[in-house]
Amino acid sequence: MKSMLRVSLWLTGAVLFAACSSRPDRSGDLAKVRNLNVTPVISGSSSSTTQNLELTVQESIQRSVTARGYTVTKDGTADATVRAAWLIGNETTNGKTERIYTLSVSVFNAQGERIFSARSINGWPEVLWTEARVNSEIAALFRALPEATPELAPVRLK
Repeated sequence: MKSMLRVSLWLTGAVLFAACSSRPDRSGDLAKVRNLNVTPVISGSSSSTTQNLELTVQESIQRSVTARGYTVTKDGTADATVRAAWLIGNETTNGKTERIYTLSVSVFNAQGERIFSARSINGWPEVLWTEARVNSEIAALFRALPEATPELAPVRLK
């Protein structure tokens, strides 16, 4: 039963992944992005653990994108917005159902189109999400984000 449930969940995930992947690729828009606004975490959970980690998620995202050469801004000058969310699912093992949390991050351009998306490969039970795990997962997710393209200085002709 357990393996059948995992196969069913895997197939559901594969179908959802295929559906999401069928959108036009907007990743080229990242070349135009230098300034990012990092929004608070979207939480569909009433879990005190994930709520307590939301500031850690936001700070870790800011560190990760800054390390990739982006500038984090809070005013209206951002080229794009980073949003993070907790994805919540259930896993049944030996007749016991446990909530599993996965962290997802996306970058949206000024038109609201998704231009980058990543999520943690493994979902973890709530009790295993710590500040260290959040920092590790966020760092891993943003390694896939291309480095910011440096601004070109205008050429002055004499």
